[in-house]
Amino acid sequence: MAGIGAATGLVQLLGGGLLYLAMRRDPVLAPMLSLAGWRTSWPAVRRLLRSGGPTNRPGGVLGPAVVLLLGPEFA
Repeated sequence: MAGIGAATGLVQLLGGGLLYLAMRRDPVLAPMLSLAGWRTSWPAVRRLLRSGGPTNRPGGVLGPAVVLLLGPEFA
């Protein structure tokens, strides 16, 4: 099982690296790559945190997306 976990982690790191390289070359996405926490939009972070994470209820992972796209009355 350790080999499966290591292979999965390696593939995820490679995929993330390739995505980073692709985003860095894109003129629209490149300015959004900063990981500097002090430059983040805190209202956007609060909205994302308020939307919640995956739950064990109908809607599951899609619940937060429904709230963001359609509003809380549709969740």
